[in-house]
Parts: sequence; structure tokens; C-alpha cells
Amino acid sequence: MTVYDRVKFLLDKRKMTVGEFEEKFGLSTNTTYRWKKNIPNGATLEKLATFFGTSTDYLIGLSDSPFNEKDVDRMLGSAEAYNGQPMTDHDKEVIKAMIKGYMEAKPKD
Repeated sequence: MTVYDRVKFLLDKRKMTVGEFEEKFGLSTNTTYRWKKNIPNGATLEKLATFFGTSTDYLIGLSDSPFNEKDVDRMLGSAEAYNGQPMTDHDKEVIKAMIKGYMEAKPKD
């Protein structure tokens, strides 16, 4: 998949057209379509990842999941207990899987 394909997938989940996205994101007309053959620069990729709540790795095809697992890993890494009960590594993996499933299934704005 190209950067365009991944952006289009994320736009479809948000029920947003390419034109609406380009206007909201401050891109000139048809910029997004050029991503079928070209990869945007690093600064643009970072902005895209932030906008969509995903990772640059996903956008350029190094990851198949649009879900940004680094944020959850960081959050769970600092969680030692819940309701007075210690959290095991298994507990953290189960919670991570639940969050991932929820985030991938929920409709975007």
C-alpha cells in the first residue's frame, strides 16, 4: 500500500473526502494524490501521523496497524497496579489488545 492508500483508508474511517482533508490540512489541491508515487517529507509525515493518531511507520508501510502502540506501551509501562492489585505483564498485554481492538473499531470523528 502507498502513503496515499493508507491516508485514504484513514480518511474513509473519518468519513472525510480527500478534498476536505487537503483543505483542512492546508495542502494544495491534488497533493494527496501525488502520494501514490511519492512519500511526503518527514515533517509532513509527522503531521499526518499526529492528525490521524497513528504512526509514521504505518503511513510509510513499515507497520500494518494504524494503531499507535508506542503510546499505549508507554502508558502501560508506568502502570504497576490497578485497584490495589499488581499488574502482570500478561495483564498489560490483555489491556493493550483490548485498547487496540477498541481503537481500530471505533468510528473516527
